[in-house]
Amino acid sequence: MKSTYTLFLICFLNILNAQYSITQSAMPLPGDVDTQFYLDSNNLHLGTSGINQVWNYSSITSSMSPNTSTYVAISSVPNASLFPNATIALEYGAGGFYEMYNMNGKKEYLGTASSTLSNCAVWNNPLRYYNVPFAYGNSSSDSFNFFQSGDTYNGTISANANGTGVLIMPTYTLSNVLRIQYAFSYTITGTNPGNYVGTQVEYYAAANKFPILSVGHGTYSGTFGTSVNKNGSANGAYFTGMKEDKTPFIFSLFPNPVTNNELTINLTQNSDYPASICIRNIIGQTIATYEYTFSASNTNFKINTANFDKGIYLIEIKTKEGSLSKKIIIE
Repeated sequence: MKSTYTLFLICFLNILNAQYSITQSAMPLPGDVDTQFYLDSNNLHLGTSGINQVWNYSSITSSMSPNTSTYVAISSVPNASLFPNATIALEYGAGGFYEMYNMNGKKEYLGTASSTLSNCAVWNNPLRYYNVPFAYGNSSSDSFNFFQSGDTYNGTISANANGTGVLIMPTYTLSNVLRIQYAFSYTITGTNPGNYVGTQVEYYAAANKFPILSVGHGTYSGTFGTSVNKNGSANGAYFTGMKEDKTPFIFSLFPNPVTNNELTINLTQNSDYPASICIRNIIGQTIATYEYTFSASNTNFKINTANFDKGIYLIEIKTKEGSLSKKIIIE
């Protein structure tokens, strides 16, 4: 009886300590769809490292619609020949911009492709997140380099799979979750010198190929001032129905994509609505901030985008009622 009990206990402990590993089979394939909600900054935290952790994100909220991206075959991507090592691409909506990846034994970002050759950005030294398999206790480090519109970006990234445990979402609780922590830093030389330092954590589970939750903090200092970026996104499969009942306000962006060097932000209100507007690029760098008061007679705010690099941006508007974000493409 004692031997039977001991065997049962060993098996039970092995189940408790089972650890999820990101393998090649977890890499996305053409046709896979990734739906993410951008989260409000309230209640976001980076969590803790270690074994048998409990990460409680039951109070996170989103006040905007989800963003849906689709992985596509390289053969369907315009100007794909610029990326000979690419194995798959991620298309944002129907915007015609593609993130190019090499996911053969690793997750490596190569740059962005577009039907317009001048809008393509090929990274001189790609950014490798990690090699697979990647499990608790594994680590990876890499350097990256790319050139964009007169500026050279030189940076480093380190990835550490430093946590396992239970992830509590607003409507789901997942066990056997793997936490990966990234440390980013890069310097910018050229037309707009500066630097960025940030931390990003992602939570993975066997139930989904994509991060269940991603949370990041970062600080930019340079030509455009100093700004602190706090962001997060949640996988739509585990966040459906958690959009806040009360949207603080409604705004629209047009045209999208921006093709004439002018972006218009429309926020229609019956009373004065002082707002802070922040524009961030795809790597989290704040490139412009504005203050504007929307009212019944001033519903539109126009931004000249002639000096912005071509690509994907996140526009965030904050008012006393809260904040909302939307993506924009500048061509």
